Amino acid sequence: MILHLVFFKFKDENREANMNKLRDDLEALKMDKVMKLEVGMNYNDSDRAWDLSLITEFETHEDLEEYQKFPPHVKIKEFIGKVCSGTAVVDYER
Repeated sequence: MILHLVFFKFKDENREANMNKLRDDLEALKMDKVMKLEVGMNYNDSDRAWDLSLITEFETHEDLEEYQKFPPHVKIKEFIGKVCSGTAVVDYER
């Protein structure tokens, strides 16, 4: 199993609306190669905290690579580039 975790920091402008839109867009993403998809909105107000997290699970590295090129996912990444001030990713094999 391959786990793909992404953490997002949002810009202040329209922050809450953009967080909700990203959550909704990610949860609506349908692709056979995605075995699990979970989105979490942070409630911790620590300076170290990120605003939103995405956890996805794939069977193979190739499935994750296919997901990265999947047109609906590419469109979501374009939105992220406009509304987020930072992202972090961790990919690992379980």
